[in-house]
Amino acid sequence: MININSPLIDTLISVVFVIMLLSIFHSAILELIQTASRRRNHFLYVAIMKVFNDANNLNIGELMLSHPIIKTTKPKSETMPAYISGKFISDTLVGVLLQSSFVKNINFKTESKEFEINAAINLNDSTLDAFTQIKAEINKMHYSNLKQMLMEWSMQSKNLDEFKTCIEAWYNGYMERIGSQYKRQLLPMSLTIGIAIALFFNLSLFTLTNKIWSDSTLRNSITASAILYEHEHNNQNLNIEKVQSAYSSDSDSLQQVIKQNYELINKMGIPSGWSQPICEKCENCEEAIWPQIKCWLWHILGILVMGLALSWGSDNWFNILSKLIQIRGVIKPETSSKPKQ
Repeated sequence: MININSPLIDTLISVVFVIMLLSIFHSAILELIQTASRRRNHFLYVAIMKVFNDANNLNIGELMLSHPIIKTTKPKSETMPAYISGKFISDTLVGVLLQSSFVKNINFKTESKEFEINAAINLNDSTLDAFTQIKAEINKMHYSNLKQMLMEWSMQSKNLDEFKTCIEAWYNGYMERIGSQYKRQLLPMSLTIGIAIALFFNLSLFTLTNKIWSDSTLRNSITASAILYEHEHNNQNLNIEKVQSAYSSDSDSLQQVIKQNYELINKMGIPSGWSQPICEKCENCEEAIWPQIKCWLWHILGILVMGLALSWGSDNWFNILSKLIQIRGVIKPETSSKPKQ
């Protein structure tokens, strides 16, 4: 039977809440670095060219990235957008395929890395609908993996809209797969940032948990803040990684996220900073070297674990926080009502 007076559930809520706030801090910093380095832009370029840059046929990949639809998604200072939606890809690919029969009128300009149309082109044959023209152009292509994909999509479709739907479904799945690959590539950087944040705040997961468990005033304060925060954000798009997936990387907004979370962490009175003792025992055993070494090793391990936890993602920690607060509502219903604004 669960003891309703046990500090366990409140301790878990408090620890998870602190980790979640630092995870948002971590995600914002990671996003700023990716924006500055244009790493995601390059990754997307390589991913698209890998599929659509067909050596046996017209350079469809370059044509797509030079298309006006894609150009509208590029920031002024960028040569490649950080994100392209499935609809944009399907519309662009259809446009390029409709132009493919006029390849003799299209030249690739090496200097600007863009395609140039030499003459006015009538893209539509009045005797054929667009989908029929596209299927005819696919049949004219030399055999390749790209042609095989296009033929499968066309055979699965009865009209142009269904053809576009097939392209979008494939592209969204493709982005999901390479997105997982991209996250794996980011893992070393993500872990480094997580450990750097833990070092900056001097927050060992073990020490933090022990302080919250033993200090009821601190625990109650953080728990109250966590419940209020969860109620305010439960129906909102908290996850900064979803903002990343939309690639709306506004530096000013991300800096504001960092500032807000930093202020909230300080406001709650979480013991942090290098002015804090590594452990209480070390204050009373300054002449004993081995106990101090053990304390430092334990503290360093706690910082590494904290860094690993921060790299797991703010959305995952927010989901855990919500579940813990729901459990608390069952265990302590009289103290878990929605806090007053």
